[in-house]
Amino acid sequence: MKKLPDLQRSKDILRALMDPEQSETVPWSASELAAMLEHQLAAPLMAEVDRLAELNECPRAEVAKLISESKCKTFGDVLREKSPEPELLRMVKDFAKAVMSEPDTLPRDVARILYVASILAGTRVQGGKPLTTLSEASIEREARRCLSFGWLPVAVRKLIRDRLANR
Repeated sequence: MKKLPDLQRSKDILRALMDPEQSETVPWSASELAAMLEHQLAAPLMAEVDRLAELNECPRAEVAKLISESKCKTFGDVLREKSPEPELLRMVKDFAKAVMSEPDTLPRDVARILYVASILAGTRVQGGKPLTTLSEASIEREARRCLSFGWLPVAVRKLIRDRLANR
């Protein structure tokens, strides 16, 4: 599978993450943000198979086969699994990265959590090899920022804390 060029995109995404002017345009309530995150975590990967294939510039059938042969069937499964397929983890990260810059999709902070959680999970899965070119300090800063969200569900908070502690 062809992967996206990370260096420039990572710099762009870091710039967007840190930009205080890039706040949510729609004022979501805490309960709405939590519900959207829970919904996305429960969403089947197959529901986004076309988008995942597009982002990874590979055939839809290849992505569909990878998902069907995996024990991970939802976005949440990929993030919670101790040993998810590295390709699926990269796809979730790239999906979240793309969604952060698109209006009218998930709120940025919901996508941010998917992005950060996938990077944290990826370090362990790939034996310390990161899924991003972001610096360790940037990743830790973004993880701590996600942990500051009062609406973050307990299970996701625990997942991020555990992954952060095991870096």
